[in-house]
Amino acid sequence: MDIFGKNLHEGAQNEISADIKSSVVNEMPNQTVMESSSPRVFIINTDPRNTDLLTRCLKTMHSEDFLYLMADGVNALLDEAMFDILSDVPNLYISSFDMNARSISIWCGEEANASHLVALIAKYGNPITFK
Repeated sequence: MDIFGKNLHEGAQNEISADIKSSVVNEMPNQTVMESSSPRVFIINTDPRNTDLLTRCLKTMHSEDFLYLMADGVNALLDEAMFDILSDVPNLYISSFDMNARSISIWCGEEANASHLVALIAKYGNPITFK
């Protein structure tokens, strides 16, 4: 169970895309991400469409990590290819406030609010934000 009392997806992260599967790395620009024994929180808060933002984030993540889409990051749901990729991401949380503000009615993962993000950060530490 996750910190919200919901069942987590079983097993490791499924194939996300051929690109991600073939080149999993633990590096971000100008910073090496250390292997972690506890889950980490990743945030995408800028529009990832027409960028490699989502791919870079998912290459860095491990199956036990959390991904939180908020602000313009929820626009990833509007791109069919990104939606398909996100559908296979375990521990995906999407800001309901930001989805409602953009009239987005389809989603994958778990709909969440600001208190969910605060709980994740309180439990697992400062988030890693991809820009």
